[in-house]
Amino acid sequence: MSKDDEKPEVVAPEGGSVEIFKVESRFARLAKRSGGIDLKQAVDAGQQAIDKMAEAYPDWLASDLETLVSQVGELATGDADSANEAVYRTAMSIRDLGSTFGYFLVTQSGDLLCELLVRKRRAGNVDATDIQPFIDAIRLVATPRFKGIEAGESRGLLDGLRQIIARYPGPTVARKTD
Repeated sequence: MSKDDEKPEVVAPEGGSVEIFKVESRFARLAKRSGGIDLKQAVDAGQQAIDKMAEAYPDWLASDLETLVSQVGELATGDADSANEAVYRTAMSIRDLGSTFGYFLVTQSGDLLCELLVRKRRAGNVDATDIQPFIDAIRLVATPRFKGIEAGESRGLLDGLRQIIARYPGPTVARKTD
């Protein structure tokens, strides 16, 4: 019988009739095989890949911002619901990649844009109103000057975006009444 075909270990608790099976997963078996590279080499290779991608990030972000501007324009001229969904997907992409490459304020601004879009949609308002300041903020903080700066160091900018979001109803929280 090969190692991959081994039976699962059976453990019977003392005095009980319940049997607990410990089954080794396929992934665990693969991880135990010899070959491949060691952990330090794998981590170093992964970091090198991220560093190489980081060089391209500003170009990706510029492209995403151009796409976002185009999609916002479609809010007024096309199918508003479909365009709103496209704007939201692009905003999520911008938000999700920022911190990976050290642009924390891009992530924060993108997250606030996502919040704005959710609130506007909930309010039945899927037009382009109030979106431009978020795009401008992302363009500003996407510069190397702002790389590595945390949200607390740029509170004024983020607070201004939060004030715009506050114009739209937020989530309602169920409260217990006595």
